[in-house]
Amino acid sequence: MHGTTFKGAALRLANACLVCLFGSLLQPQRASADLLNGYLEWDYSHLQSQTRDAAGTSGAQKGDGLTQKYSLMLNKSFLPLLSLRAGYLWESDRNWLTANGSEARSSITTSLPSVDLLMGSPMLNASLGYSKRKESDSTAGTSLPDRYNEEYHASLGWRPEGLPAMSLLLTRINTFDGQRQVEDSINDRATLGITYNVKNLDLKYLFNYNDQKDRLLGLDVSQLSNTGTASYSGQFFGERVSLYSTYNVSEQGTATSSNGRGMVDRQLLPFSGLAALTGPGQQYVVPELATLESSPLLMDGNVDNSAGIDLGPQPGPQVKRNFGFDFQNPQTTVNRVLVWVATANGKRLPDAIAKQYTWTVYQSQDNLTWTQVSTVTGLTLDPFQNRFEIKFTPVATRYLKVVAAPLDPAQVPPGIIGFPSSFNLFVTEIQAFAVQKNSTILSQMLNTDVKIRLTDSPALYYDGSFFLTSSLPNGFTKWTVSNALMAEHRFNDWLSGSARGAREDSEEPKGHRGAFVYSALLRMTPLPTLSDTITYSGRRESFQGKTSGADSVFISNTAELYQGVNLNASGGLSLSSTDSGARIRAYNALFGVNLKPRGDLSLNANYSWNSSLATGAGISDTSISTQREDIGLTYRPFTTLYLTSSFSLLQQSGQAGTTFQNYGINWSPFPDGTLQFNFAYSENLASLNQQKSKMLTPGLTWKITPRTTLDASYQRLNTSSSSGTESSQTISAVLRSSF
Repeated sequence: MHGTTFKGAALRLANACLVCLFGSLLQPQRASADLLNGYLEWDYSHLQSQTRDAAGTSGAQKGDGLTQKYSLMLNKSFLPLLSLRAGYLWESDRNWLTANGSEARSSITTSLPSVDLLMGSPMLNASLGYSKRKESDSTAGTSLPDRYNEEYHASLGWRPEGLPAMSLLLTRINTFDGQRQVEDSINDRATLGITYNVKNLDLKYLFNYNDQKDRLLGLDVSQLSNTGTASYSGQFFGERVSLYSTYNVSEQGTATSSNGRGMVDRQLLPFSGLAALTGPGQQYVVPELATLESSPLLMDGNVDNSAGIDLGPQPGPQVKRNFGFDFQNPQTTVNRVLVWVATANGKRLPDAIAKQYTWTVYQSQDNLTWTQVSTVTGLTLDPFQNRFEIKFTPVATRYLKVVAAPLDPAQVPPGIIGFPSSFNLFVTEIQAFAVQKNSTILSQMLNTDVKIRLTDSPALYYDGSFFLTSSLPNGFTKWTVSNALMAEHRFNDWLSGSARGAREDSEEPKGHRGAFVYSALLRMTPLPTLSDTITYSGRRESFQGKTSGADSVFISNTAELYQGVNLNASGGLSLSSTDSGARIRAYNALFGVNLKPRGDLSLNANYSWNSSLATGAGISDTSISTQREDIGLTYRPFTTLYLTSSFSLLQQSGQAGTTFQNYGINWSPFPDGTLQFNFAYSENLASLNQQKSKMLTPGLTWKITPRTTLDASYQRLNTSSSSGTESSQTISAVLRSSF
């Protein structure tokens, strides 16, 4: 199969498509619209690539991949409130690869039978189900032990009108290999939730039980938690007073036993997930001085959907991704982090690519200054789960983060089917763990906010808040009180402003922290097409006899000079000082213009400048400056034709300037027909390492029947840089038919 030419590959593809098409036309008609459905999908691809490095060493690869999916789903109603849902999925992923005369074969076969019995009504519902996923791997003719993931689950929900609502979920997951030599574990989970709403009061109770047994290591970890939450919100005195308060109390117990060689640890429950970007052109240039913002999707329990962080290979300077945790307690001990990932195509990330990533762990007590803990490279995904495991020496900290950068396309090993030099790799979830034996932790949190409207014109408000958190047995307690006055006023039709001044006090194990926080905003709109905003903010803080502060002013302006001619200009200055004596001065400016002379033509030009200077604290002065110019043009003469072009210049202090050029065309002459054709071409050039890439992608979509579709495409990609050249051609087709 490896000696075939592109003509031979195309002939095989055509024959396969004809067979699939004939089979789809002969498929039986459905007896009932809601009883039986399913689909089949065939995905074939053929790849040829040639490489040559700077030393003149050449290489060649040729590969074929065939993925088959067959799915059946039965939905049967026995009674008005009783139904059965059963399904079976079978998937085969086979690959053949020839690289520099050496041949390799691999295959993964997956089967997933499942059955669920459902009973449902608006007040009472229940379910009982079972599924068993089996994966069989074979590489170079050698079969690996089969992998199994067996799940039993049951649920019960009760939602009576005017009474507390209850939900119960029971799950048992058995994970093992065919010979039970690599993994053999049992995970039992039970979750009970009760909610009750009474006017402005919300009451919630959550019970969690999680027992993880590793039979191979002789390790048993049981976690039991009880959490109660009461929330109240209301308005009084003609809505002049608003009150919101929530109280949360949680007890978590961990019981561990190990009679083998296992390491006992427990999962931590951080207060929130955090994320930020650092690198050229970003608000924070280096990870050591980044302030991370809240990112709830990193800790929503969903390991399949993206949390908005992409580690996939990208051309140009690599902007680092920072993601981590806020534990609230500055004495939280951590020694292990799991980073869950998912590819856009649903395929598992190959080890050859996974090993290219570098993971750096940082700790901080203030989310302002970070200290490096450990750097790890060469990691691969867990054999059974799509996650990286990052281990390091235990540290006690409030904030912890992991920093990683997308790969450069040149780092992606060529010839891996389904993984070109550019693809998406999303971070979906992060989890933190600490080594510990038996423990019981009792934590409480109280948060109260009150807002009072003192006057109507000008609008004057009092804003007060109280936050308390404590935990036992470590005796950690922290409270924060904030008292603020806020004012808002519109002076006339085009001028308005607001101001806020606050005193914040907090008590924590390391001492008392006090701060004055102030800000003011002036907004001007002298014309409907002209707006200006001036913002000033500052903070003065004292802690342990030391002071720190920060002040910043920012000006933003937008103007529409004529219809289709828009300008924007903004800039600012910030001055800050740390308790260690460091002084940081930062400037930034942004200018932009958007021209739209016609509905089908748009031109954008932007210039940004960032500069910072750090002095004092017994270290040498550090200056960082970044400038970037961008020009972009888009032209759409017809709804079916789209042209783009852009040019960028990036200049950083102490480095040579880097230019980026991008050109693209997309043409879809028959977007609404049964037979659809698409043509795309893109070209990217970067002066860094003399990088250049050209990609040509024609494609065809044929809607054979309303339920049968054939997609075929051809891709030619040529890349070159100072390190070498690569040329690849890919032909692929996907046939999907459902009933």
